[in-house]
Order: sequence, then C-alpha cells, then structure tokens
Amino acid sequence: MFKLRTISAILLCGFFIFTNESKAQGYLVIAHVKDVNTHHEIQAVNIFIEGESKGTVTNKNGRFRLQLGLQHMGKQVVFQHIGYHPFKVDAIKLRKMNVIYLQPRVIPMQSVEVAGSSETDRIKLDIPQTIQVIDSKSFEIRGYIDAGDLLKTDHSVQVNEDISGRKTVAIRGGNSDEVVVLYNGIKLNSSLDNIFDMSLIDLKDVEKVEVIKGSNTALYGAEAFSGVVNIIPKTDFDYNVRFQQQLGTYRAGNWGLHLHKKLGKLSSYYSVKRGGLERLLEDGILDNLATHNTGHLTYSFSPNKRLNAMFVSTDLDYYRTGTYKEDVSSMNTLGSLHFNGDIGFLSGLDVSTSYKELQEDQNLTVSSQNFIRDIFDRSYYLNVQKNQKLNAIDFLLGYQLQKSDLDYQKDTVFYQFNRQHHGVIAIAKSDDDPGSDFFRNVRLNLSVRHDIIHDEQDGIPVNTNNPVTGADAIIVTNDWQESTAKFALNLYGFNDELVVDGYVSFGANVKFPSLIQQISTPNEFSREATVPNMEPEKNRSLEMTTTVTRDLGNIANVSGWQAGISYFQNFYDNKFRTLSPPFSRVPVYDNVKTASIKGLEGTATVFLFGKKVTAEYGLSKYFISEKSSFPFKSDFKQTMNLTIDHYGYSFQLHWFNENEQVAWLPGNQTDGNADIFTEVELPSFDNIDIHLSKKFAIRKLKLFFNFSGRNLLNDDTILQGIAIRDKRYYFTFGTQY
Repeated sequence: MFKLRTISAILLCGFFIFTNESKAQGYLVIAHVKDVNTHHEIQAVNIFIEGESKGTVTNKNGRFRLQLGLQHMGKQVVFQHIGYHPFKVDAIKLRKMNVIYLQPRVIPMQSVEVAGSSETDRIKLDIPQTIQVIDSKSFEIRGYIDAGDLLKTDHSVQVNEDISGRKTVAIRGGNSDEVVVLYNGIKLNSSLDNIFDMSLIDLKDVEKVEVIKGSNTALYGAEAFSGVVNIIPKTDFDYNVRFQQQLGTYRAGNWGLHLHKKLGKLSSYYSVKRGGLERLLEDGILDNLATHNTGHLTYSFSPNKRLNAMFVSTDLDYYRTGTYKEDVSSMNTLGSLHFNGDIGFLSGLDVSTSYKELQEDQNLTVSSQNFIRDIFDRSYYLNVQKNQKLNAIDFLLGYQLQKSDLDYQKDTVFYQFNRQHHGVIAIAKSDDDPGSDFFRNVRLNLSVRHDIIHDEQDGIPVNTNNPVTGADAIIVTNDWQESTAKFALNLYGFNDELVVDGYVSFGANVKFPSLIQQISTPNEFSREATVPNMEPEKNRSLEMTTTVTRDLGNIANVSGWQAGISYFQNFYDNKFRTLSPPFSRVPVYDNVKTASIKGLEGTATVFLFGKKVTAEYGLSKYFISEKSSFPFKSDFKQTMNLTIDHYGYSFQLHWFNENEQVAWLPGNQTDGNADIFTEVELPSFDNIDIHLSKKFAIRKLKLFFNFSGRNLLNDDTILQGIAIRDKRYYFTFGTQY
C-alpha cells in the first residue's frame, strides 16, 4: 500500500510539473510572412501579442519564431508593417499556419518609422527632389541586360547607345555629361568627358536604382545639372548560393554565380557574371564579351553602426568586323571602405574612401588607316559627413575630395591631366507644425556648397614619338572656385485616406570644363554670341512639384490612386557646345551665352483589386531653346506600365513612345559663316515590352523563371547594330538556396 501511495504521489507531482512546464513553455511558432499578391517574403514585420509589448520581427527571409504560452490562447497575434494592412489572427489558429499573407497598402502607415539605407538617408537630408526608386524586386529576374536597359523605362530618362554597346543616360532633356552616376556613394563619371557607360552595371548585384531628377542637389556635387542616378548595391541577402542563366537573342548566354555567408556580425558576398552577344551586320559582325566581379565584407557593430568593404570589377571586350574594323577593351575597377555610425562622442558619422580605375584601349581601322585612343583614369575619393540636430533644426556638414589622374592618348598625341576637387557642404532643415488637422509638416530646406578646382595639364600636347617630360614639359593650369545655394519649401499633409506632398525649390549649380573640352580646339568660325570661353557653365533652376495619393479601400475594386505633376525651368549661362566637324578627328568647342530647358512631367497610377493590378502612365514634355547644345534629345516621351501580381506570378507590359531626335551638327562652313548647320533627325520610336515571371519555393530551395520580349511591335526604324531598338527575346531561369 505504501509503495502504491508513493508511486501515485510521484505521478501526481510529475503531472503538475509537466503541466506547469507546458504552461511556461507553450508553443513555438515558426512560419513565414509573404505578400498576398507577389508571394515575396516581407522583411521587418513587427509581430506581437495584442495587449503585450513582447514580440518578434521577421528576418530577411520573411521568417519568424514566436513563443506562445498557454496563457496566450484566446488572444490575438498582430502582424504590422509600414507598407501593409495590419493582420490579426487567433493564437490558436496561428499554431497551424506555415505562411501568413499580408495585404499591401496604397498609403503606408504614417506612424511607423522605417530605417532606410544610408544613401536614402542622405537624399532625405538634401532639399526635396523628384525621386524615382526602382526596387530590385521589379527587375532582378526580368530580361534587362544592364542598368541602361532598365533606366529606359522611366519617362524622364533617355538612353543612347552607340554601336559598341556603350549606353549613356540623359535626364529631362539634358546631356549625358550633366548626369552624375553614383555607385554606393562613389562617383563613376569619367574624368575625360564626365560620362559613364551604364552597360557596365550588373543589375544582379543591385538592391535598387534611384533616379534623382533636377538640378538642385548639393550632396552629389557640382555637374549634376539635370539629375543623379544613384545605384545602391545589395548588402543583405536571403540566400547562401544563387545561380542564374539567361538565353536569348544575339546568341546571348549570360550566367551568374552568387555566394553569400554570414558568420555572426560578419557578412561576406562574392559574385561573378560572364556573358556576351553576337550581332550580325550587313558587312560583318559585332562581338561583345563581359565579365563582372563583385565582393562585399560587412561587419555590423550594432544595427546603426557598421563597416563595409567593397570591390567591383568589369572587364569588357568588343570587336567589330566589316567596313570598319574596331577593337575595344575596357577594364573598370572600384574599391571602397565605408563606415556609418558613432565614434565616441562623435555621432551621426558617415565616412567613405574609395579608389576607381578605368583603362580603355580602342583601335579603329578605316580604309587601311589606323586610329587609336587609350585612356587610363585613376581617381581617389574621400567623403566625410556629420549629422547634427540643434533645437528644431537638422544639420549636415560634409567635405568631399576627389583627386584624379588621367592619361589620354589619341593617335600620336599624348595628354596628362590632373585634377583636385574640394567640396564643402552645409545643409539645414527646419520642421514646423502649421497647426492644421491635415497638413502636419512645413519644412524649410537650405543647402550651400563651395567647390575649389585645380587642374594641371602636363606636357600638352606631347607627341608620343618624341615625348617631352621633366623640366621641358609644358604645364597648363586652370583654377576655379564657385559657391552655390539652394532653397526649398516643402508642405506635407496626410490622414488615413489621403496624402499630399508638394514643394517648390530654386537655386544655382555649376559645371566645370571636362578634359575633352579643355583639349578641344576653339571654333575659329564662332560669332561674337558663341565665342569660345573656357569658364564653368552656370545653371539656375526652379521646380514646383505636387503628388497626391488616395486610398479608396476596395470601392468598386479600385484600391486607390496616385497622381503627380512637376514643372521645372533650367537656365544655362556659358553653355558648352563640343562639336566634331565632318572629316575631322579633332573636336571643336564654342559657348552659347544663354540656353534654357523648360519642362512639364506628369504621372498617374491606379491600384486595382488590392494592389494586385497596377496601371501607370508617365508623360514628359520639354521645350529646348538651343538644340545644337542638346543634340539628339527627344522633347516628348510617354510610358505606360501594366503590372499584374497573382499567386506569385508576375506579368508586366511596358509601352513607350519617344518623338524624333534632332541635332544640328556643323556642316561645310564657308565664308566664315558659323550659322551653317546640317540638321540630322532620328525618327520617332514606340514599342512594347512584356515580362512574365514566376518563383517557386521547395523548402529552402527557390526556383525562378522569366520570359521577356523587347520591342515586339514591327517597326520600320533601322539603326544598324543598336540593340536597344531591336526586337529581342530572353529566357532567364535560376535557383537559390
């Protein structure tokens, strides 16, 4: 009997212990959070039990772990994210769910702050501008060959491609040398002509591309007369191994391998992409072969403090046969070290240093005559920024240094060019509450920038058969100093159904002569109004923009809409015209005393069926006063996009129309008359692209497929060898783990 009672007592104690442990331990829920339309995983979703502060957050894979106790049964678990409608589910039901789907919002929740990347924070600290953000989810597996191919879809951007495949971008009717291109905050523009080839950017390593439109920016330096293309690389990844293969037109066979590993606070990444194409011409072929290498090392001291080391290398070979024989090899290398965070009592620091190198060799044979052009461009950069808040005013102080050494050989003439560029920045922002129930914020923005330029041209010109060096060398120097200021007034209002964001900005900017302009020959036929003048160009601009967003819920299956309109004016003083006369290999330049571009841009977007369907329309109309200063620019462009996301399938239709491109090029100038020009016109162009893609998940393994058709309409326009206007088909497939 004693033994039986003892055993019963032990079992009873065990039962109570087990019950208490079960009550304490409860249930561990492991699941994913995804977008209900795209089925993309959602990062940074806040998950908590209603009425309690304890909770968790989804990781980069949309995955979370949540401990539920027995005391939580009967309570609601809340899922909350700035871009999605809140979702509540009973704790008991959540135990059996592997995936939680969230419905995207038309208007993000205003009360939730989201930590953006350092580059986005920098933009927010400058004066307001029109910014088009293209996220990687909209292009990573579609049939875009490079960044130039992607940017063509924006209604404010025009992409020009030459026969070698080099792609340059222009924004708002300006020239390509008026667009500053940044990669991870590092300027990529060449010291030769202030232009960058967008075909060198591999989109597989890019997190997002920001097109910053307008001239009123201080952070990104002088020379951004018409805008900035800011390329932000990926630093956080949702895979360890990824491979993709693309097949298609021109015997394209691009493939890429991407490796990522995270060990504690250290994250490492390496990728290699290799591919090429072959285009048939009437009298020969075009061959391109490119290799991209990218690497990152990131150490996170804390969520707001990290150190990143990065390198990017692109090796491009191009060969053409036929009437013209051309051989081009290009090697671009970029390395940087970037720190963001606090050091001791110094808070809000952003420090980066970088090195950029471009080596390009070009050989062209025409009628048995050989021409060469070799470029070796080395640039060093230092960028230091400090954020500070004093009372109700936010400040940013910055210093930028660029040191460039350029060797440039054209045929038998050799040039050496050295530039030191110092820039000092001061930005102040003041926020005020206007006391309205709707308009919550009035912001005054003021930015001031001072630039100091010192250029040296050592041994110009130098014949390579008899080089002049040392004490006998000719040294030509140029020194410039310019100060610019910008001002903006921003008004922002919102409620649960409507958001209004508008601003007016005005200011000045400056663009310093590039090397290609400094070594060009003054145009001897110029009139008094266009007499050559080797001084900086000046720009004065005004912009007014308003954007309205409306959330309609699901009235008649219309979830909401957004509309925006911008008007801008750019006035130029001492505008450079660098021209290449017929049958001459030496460019000439002169300067238009005044020129202007005025423009009107509009966008309209409608969200249907809970943002399952999105229809967008974009329009740009420009009025260009001096077409010889802005050659081959369309002054009217339209775009339409229809995007459908359903159960993980994605379909996109893109239609675009650009009107004719006109240039006035110098003709046979006789009798000293400089006004004789030959008008050259490229016809208007419109076409359609389609993209169809699907992702599959098998546990931790993901498969993705895409079909893309480019320029599918029959078109009579023939630009021999220019791929950006050709009908093309691509199939992309890959996997990641």
